This record gives sequence, C-alpha cells and structure tokens, in this order.
Amino acid sequence: MKIGSNEPARTALEMLEIGQVCTGTVTAVADFGAFVDVDGAPGVITAPNLSWDYFEHPSQVVREGQKVTVQVLDVDLNRRQASVSVKDLYPDPFLDFARTQLGECITGTVSKAAPMGVFVRFPQNVLGLIPVAMVKESGRAFEVGESVEVEVVLINAAQRRVILSLTSKN
Repeated sequence: MKIGSNEPARTALEMLEIGQVCTGTVTAVADFGAFVDVDGAPGVITAPNLSWDYFEHPSQVVREGQKVTVQVLDVDLNRRQASVSVKDLYPDPFLDFARTQLGECITGTVSKAAPMGVFVRFPQNVLGLIPVAMVKESGRAFEVGESVEVEVVLINAAQRRVILSLTSKN
C-alpha cells in the first residue's frame, strides 16, 4: 500500500523509529510478503521477514485482517512505506539446533522428498537433508510424517543447512 499525498499516513511514517515494536493489521497478502497498516503507516513484511519456519506462500503465515506484532526495520519516506518484521521478534531456532554435536543421532519427522533427497524436520522446526545418494544407497522409501532417526553430519550455520545420514536403525 503506497500513499500519494496522504498526509496522515506520512505523519504516521515519520513517527516510526527503527527497532520500534508496533501492532499492525495485515491489509493484503502477496507472493512476496504482506502489506500491513502499522498505526496508520503503510508497511511491508517481505516473505523472509514473516517467520523462521519454512512456508511456500505468505498466506500460510498471515491472512488479511490479522493483527500482527512487528518490529520496524526501516522507514523509507521516499517510497512512503516502512519495512517491518514479525520474525525478528522471536529467537532463531537454528541457533539452538546448531549446538547439536556432529555425529549425534536425533529423531525427526520426514517433511518431504525432493530430487536432492529427503527433508527431515526437527522439533525446533529446523529442516535437515538426507542427500539423495544416501537415500538410494539405503534402498528404502520414506513417507511424509514418518519418524526417522538420523545422524548429524554437517551443520552450516552461515547457510542455515543441515546434512544428515541414516543410522543403522534405518
């Protein structure tokens, strides 16, 4: 939602400060994120700023008319909108998961199968990948929702990637 000469909206934008926590209302959901009204100021939550959780479309996270608590990331008076985040108000679950020891065996749930391998979701809502070569080598099929024990082979915190291998129980 952009504003033309809408003076109240401009005034509301000028009142926002970076880092400020506000309540907003989702006014529209798009492929790239959501538009919000933040105390009268137009705001945008891009998809990466909606949630730490994986989702395919922003409509899986927010809906039009929903009240959301957001943190102001930027105020652009030239573009006449604020960039805001829901995600930044919550701790990153990956940081907790990253303390897992390499070689540790943990249990997760098969989230989906893809050409690159099988994705496994853990209670912290972090996804890990069993590479396709390992899946083929095991000779077994995995079903979405199935509980599986895996070994943590690699945690790349910078890229937020977890590589897994199958344990002897599989």
